[in-house]
Amino acid sequence: MTFVVAVRNDTDQAQTIRAEGPPETFQVVRSDAGKLLWDSSVGSGISGSAALMPPGSTARFIDVWPQTDNDGSSVGHGSFKVHALLRVETCTNPCGKERHEFAEERSARFVIE
Repeated sequence: MTFVVAVRNDTDQAQTIRAEGPPETFQVVRSDAGKLLWDSSVGSGISGSAALMPPGSTARFIDVWPQTDNDGSSVGHGSFKVHALLRVETCTNPCGKERHEFAEERSARFVIE
């Protein structure tokens, strides 16, 4: 199952988007128990990243969930919820002293039959 979070630069200036670790984290929980099953940042090995976003451009952050928990066991059928967390810092290119931290979370429910 593929999860995507997109960020659009709707300003008239290029922006640099940076993250200390993985910019995006997807977490899957079982809806009935609220138990965290999978976290895309576990074992990712990403220590940081930066990207230049021209005006009007969109950056997409993608992770693929193999429908297993963090230990590699199949999660089976059921109702699930995915949380998409995005934590980045933006600044006008070239980066000066004015920087803005951005953190956003969105959720969606889905069923595996």
